[in-house]
Amino acid sequence: MNNLILSGVQIEITSKCNFKCNFCPVSGQGGKFPLPSRKYIDENKFYEIIDHIEEMRLNYLTLNFVGEPMSHPKIFDYMSYINSRNLPLMLVTNGTLTNEPTFEKMNIAGLKKLKISLQVANQETFSQSRGVKMSYDLYIEKIIKVIKAKQQGLIDAEIYLDIAFNNTYTPVKKLLGVYGGDQHVENDKYKLAKDIRNLLFAFKDADIYHKKIHSIDELVELIDVFNKKNGQRVDERVFIDLGSKIFLSLKNFWDHFAHENNYPVKNAYCKPNKLIVDIDGDVTVCNRDVLKSTVISNIYKDDIATVFSHVENSINKISSGNSDYDFCKYCTGAPTRRGAFIRNIINFNKIRML
Repeated sequence: MNNLILSGVQIEITSKCNFKCNFCPVSGQGGKFPLPSRKYIDENKFYEIIDHIEEMRLNYLTLNFVGEPMSHPKIFDYMSYINSRNLPLMLVTNGTLTNEPTFEKMNIAGLKKLKISLQVANQETFSQSRGVKMSYDLYIEKIIKVIKAKQQGLIDAEIYLDIAFNNTYTPVKKLLGVYGGDQHVENDKYKLAKDIRNLLFAFKDADIYHKKIHSIDELVELIDVFNKKNGQRVDERVFIDLGSKIFLSLKNFWDHFAHENNYPVKNAYCKPNKLIVDIDGDVTVCNRDVLKSTVISNIYKDDIATVFSHVENSINKISSGNSDYDFCKYCTGAPTRRGAFIRNIINFNKIRML
């Protein structure tokens, strides 16, 4: 375990969620993916994992995978324990289960970063994807309350408003084996920028819509500069400072996912140095694999030390291109952009036959 280096860890503490998003492998997809057998993670196992990763210099720790962490009755106890171990927790939530009492509890628990996963930037895509009887205006109103609370000093944590435009075209479903449904993706960056700009205007009551972004061209230019600087890596984001420790976080998605006529994926990216523990205890290093094709171990079957030993062995194999899993062999991802490009070429015929 001492040799294991992880950039991040995701622990799914609950499978419950108040949304039914069509891009979610559990609530959407028409039953294509295995349903979780548990509602909550075993408490003792959770604490064991936290104790085990305490000495690792993680970049991040999150408590979500599919479920909404704010649905867990002991979420603030878990946050406090993580903070006592000086681990870099970022709470990722849809934001609708937060209010003034929860803000105070977050502060007491020592939360440093709060990410609100907006996913969508307009009424149309919200209605299509979220699957709940909630108006877009009410949803925005709830997010505005979070923003105002931060501006008023009621929230200590930094706030990240995260927008991710997930591409669900057929090639992507085949290549990654996970996403489906009808979620819209916008590849016209000018239209996308307008949607983002309109979203910021929706926040005018919170007085953040005008900060740092004065035109569509300015936003597009910022996106282009980011793309050129960072390439087209799936996990990269651009952060726009909106003031008061509030940031707009945009996933850099629109230039690197495949279209119907674009085999293979331009630059799929995989760096197997993160760990995911889902609600059923299955452990993997691939957060795309909800089909569970790359399960390394299980926290309910193996002791935690054994789990991490298996993880280290698997990461070493994947990093060296010797993965035991067919899912990895067919995936176009690789630890570097150059490696991904080479694998795209090598796997071209295999991918077409998936």
